Amino acid sequence: MSGPSPDDFRAKVFRDREHIGDWRVEKLCEDGDSIEVAIFSGGDARLRALRYAGHEYGVFDEIELEPYPQKPPSSELPSIREAVWGWLRS
Repeated sequence: MSGPSPDDFRAKVFRDREHIGDWRVEKLCEDGDSIEVAIFSGGDARLRALRYAGHEYGVFDEIELEPYPQKPPSSELPSIREAVWGWLRS
């Protein structure tokens, strides 16, 4: 099993996958196990994240990640259970 590549150690700037409007800067530390994280919120969050990454790390990648799948609201769970149960019985 190989360790992290040099690209893995570059800071990454990306839209937060859970909180709409937030931007994150993440960088894998030299130990290869821990990560530095900075989160930016507000109307200029992306710009501030980019400035921070440039100032703090010099070189970084701006990347796009798919959002996490949304969980159904708890109010919909009973109807989902009924539908699945009905499907399993048929």
